[in-house]
Formats: sequence, structure tokens, C-alpha cells
Amino acid sequence: MTDKHELLILPNHGDSSIVLSEASSSIVARGREDAGSLMVRKSEPRLLSAFKSLLALGGLREKSGFADRGDAIVQFGMGCDYFFGEGIPQDFPQAAIWFRKAAEQGHTGAQINLGTAYSRGLGVPQDYTQSALWYRKAAEQGDTGAQHGLGIRHAKGQGVPRDLSQAAIWYRKAADQGFATAQYDLGWLYNQGAGIPQDYAQAAAWYRKAAEQGYAGAQFRLGVMYYNGHGVPQDD
Repeated sequence: MTDKHELLILPNHGDSSIVLSEASSSIVARGREDAGSLMVRKSEPRLLSAFKSLLALGGLREKSGFADRGDAIVQFGMGCDYFFGEGIPQDFPQAAIWFRKAAEQGHTGAQINLGTAYSRGLGVPQDYTQSALWYRKAAEQGDTGAQHGLGIRHAKGQGVPRDLSQAAIWYRKAADQGFATAQYDLGWLYNQGAGIPQDYAQAAAWYRKAAEQGYAGAQFRLGVMYYNGHGVPQDD
């Protein structure tokens, strides 16, 4: 199965006049494959913290005040700022604290970030059970990255029993929403008959969906299926 990338969610930032209440529905996942480990990558400049405007208006004290009063969006932004050292010293334990505050209020981005922190032992002890728990909370809210992440936990047996049929269920939820890596992984399960009945036609169909989004691994696998005539007419 492919190397997986887990996720860190960053607040989306359109311009300096962004309204805080609009930020909750604009989160963007960023990650990269790296030898099977989940790596966090800083966003490009246009996706810097949506909370820079608040910081510019009043500074860290005012920003912390909003967070201390229970604003989940600002708590999430504080977590991102501590995680990346944006305007304050980088501090993974503080990032995890703020992510937890927002996650407990149902903020999906914070739930994913806390799950990732537990997965990688960043600011909290590494704990796959806690990682799976927080991914599940976000996955049940329909977040595709969390659904895929929970599928990975089931595929690897990390924090949950190893169960490829459950992995397939969660991959499909994300794949149906267009998440390319989940489409690839679901194709792989169909190709291997792992956790679901082997079905080359389904494997090719899901590889194609991911391939059409530019997913290189899926493009290669789809080519192999054409070469072998598995699920598609043979064409070498």
C-alpha cells in the first residue's frame, strides 16, 4: 500500500479584512509523503494564519483574550501559530493545548491536528488510540482527510484493531468526496482483494479517479492494469 501522508490543517487567509466567524469553514489540508511518515508542511504565504489581522490590530494579548473566552476559531489559530512559531516561539505542547480546546468544541481542523499531534508525538506523548479517537470525531463530521486518516489507522492497526474492511469503509467515504489518496488506497484494496472482494474493474475505476487528479501512483497503477488487461482492455 502507498506511503501515507497525515494532515495538518491551517486556517485559510484571504485578505487582512477577513471576519473571524468566516474562518471556520475555510480550512486547507497540507501534507506530503515522506518515507511513509506523516510530515507537516508550512502553507504557502497566501494561506498564512487567518488570525494575523487580529494580531496586527491588538497583539498576542488581545488574541489570547478571545481564545481564553472560548472562541474555537481563535483557539485553533493559536494552536497553528504555536505549532509553526508564527509571531511567537514555536511550542508544540502549547499548540496541542490550544488544539484540544478547539477540538473539544467540535472544530474539525483542530480535531485533525490533535490527532496528528498524537500520531507523531508532537507536544503530547505518541498515542495512536488518541490519534484514532480525534480523527474519528472529525471523520464523523464528514471531513475527508480525517476519514482517510481513520482508514489508515484501521489498515495499520494503530489505535484500533487492524481491520481492512473498516479501512475500506472509511477510504470510500473520503473517496466518494473526491479525496485522491483515498481513491488510490480504495483502488489498491480492490486490486488486492484486501478487506473487500477482489474486483479489477473497481480497482481501475478508483485508480482512474485519482489519476485524473494528478496522483502519480494511481497513474502508474492504472497503466499497469492496462498492460495486464485487468479490469480494462489490455493495451500495452
